Amino acid sequence: MDVKIRPMEADDWSEIVEIFFQGVQSNMATFEYNCPSYEEWDKEHLPYCRLVADAGREVVAWAALKPFSDKEWYNGVAELSIFVDNDHSG
Repeated sequence: MDVKIRPMEADDWSEIVEIFFQGVQSNMATFEYNCPSYEEWDKEHLPYCRLVADAGREVVAWAALKPFSDKEWYNGVAELSIFVDNDHSG
């Protein structure tokens, strides 16, 4: 399988949310109980660091950064999210 890392696009959202929901169900990848809407997610995450792993037009993983805090002394500190589809991990 040939996997390419590329910038995330809004059209990837349906696959991204499927992978995110796998993390929600596992209780190991996130403390969230619900998947956010694209608009909510988009507001929280930095626009210049959103990547997907694309395996032949199928998103199999994604990564993104969001600011850790809006407090000035945390400027430049980010939370890294990496989610991998259950069928492609291990």
